[in-house]
Amino acid sequence: MMQPAQEPSRAQLAAEVKRLEDILALERRRTSEFLAQLAHELRNPLGPILSGLEAMQIVGLKDPTLESLRELMRRQTGQLIRLVDELLDVARVTHGRITLEKQPMRVADALTEAIQTTRDLIAERGHQLTVDMPSEPMLIEGDPVRIEQVFVNLLTNAARYSPSGGRIRLSVSRRDGEAVVTVHDEGQGISAEALPRIFEPFFRSEAAQETSGGGLGIGLSLVRSLVELHGGRVEAMSDGHGKGSEFIVKLPLAGKRRDEGREPR
Repeated sequence: MMQPAQEPSRAQLAAEVKRLEDILALERRRTSEFLAQLAHELRNPLGPILSGLEAMQIVGLKDPTLESLRELMRRQTGQLIRLVDELLDVARVTHGRITLEKQPMRVADALTEAIQTTRDLIAERGHQLTVDMPSEPMLIEGDPVRIEQVFVNLLTNAARYSPSGGRIRLSVSRRDGEAVVTVHDEGQGISAEALPRIFEPFFRSEAAQETSGGGLGIGLSLVRSLVELHGGRVEAMSDGHGKGSEFIVKLPLAGKRRDEGREPR
């Protein structure tokens, strides 16, 4: 007579779960290392290509068609470089290798730089950007390069997923000891199913996959990681597909004692 199979004990189940978790962690680490190596290898040839295009601009091209082609190549090469840099940053975040160079800084300064960086993309798509910044300075302890990167990614995201001639609103306010930066667009929006996953690495909603030039799905993941490394938080809001979206970044304001006698750069 056959004996009934014994069910695994709690200890056995726990050991199996731990084994599977270790396998997943190893695969994630290998994937991250591969992406970092891939990004590094791609970055090497892109630098000289961009330098060559810039040299062509300095020398000048007599043929308007060639000049137009050079400018197109410059923009596309710049886009490739940004994508590769984001891949490298994802790997750095995963392995805890991002080093922040914090200092007292004005939120408005980072926003101004981000607007300058995304100006061409916004103009190319015919968007109208409205900016509402208070006159009072709002200081945070942050890495200027990384904080600018946060806002560049959010403005780029708004420009990419808004139809031509769309409206983008950028507003800043002080609330409960925090600097609150809101980027609002009237673009394709985010579905209720995608909203909880919007900050996951490499996640792209179905609507985003249909959008040309939609990126790799790592920009928003980096936004969340960088904001959290600064002690802040970010959230996304949308009423659904076709109804626009809003991203809200909250960063702790620098304390008066820490700011006293120290000028922001």
